[in-house]
Amino acid sequence: MDGKGQLYYDVGQRLRKWRRHNECTQEKMAELLEMSLTFYSKIERGKSGLSIEKLVLLHEKLEVDITYLLTGDASSIVNLDAARGQMEALRYLRKYLNRLHEEGDL
Repeated sequence: MDGKGQLYYDVGQRLRKWRRHNECTQEKMAELLEMSLTFYSKIERGKSGLSIEKLVLLHEKLEVDITYLLTGDASSIVNLDAARGQMEALRYLRKYLNRLHEEGDL
């Protein structure tokens, strides 16, 4: 398989993995990306590639990490999940401290 073919295959496999993890059908993905089901299926099988416009749609509509799709580097996904968890913990802590302050315990 040549370089471009391998890239298409790898991106397609990552997209399939993302789709299944998020319990999304191929039909729904094709609809969101404004393409036919046949063409979307070719992308997942590595027979066709995604255009820049479709990569942007994936990111905007579904928050898909484009770096992960293109390179397989999942560190940005993990870091984003960790940051979301930390922000949620900080929100909870802020609410707790505000309540203590309102009750005069601080």
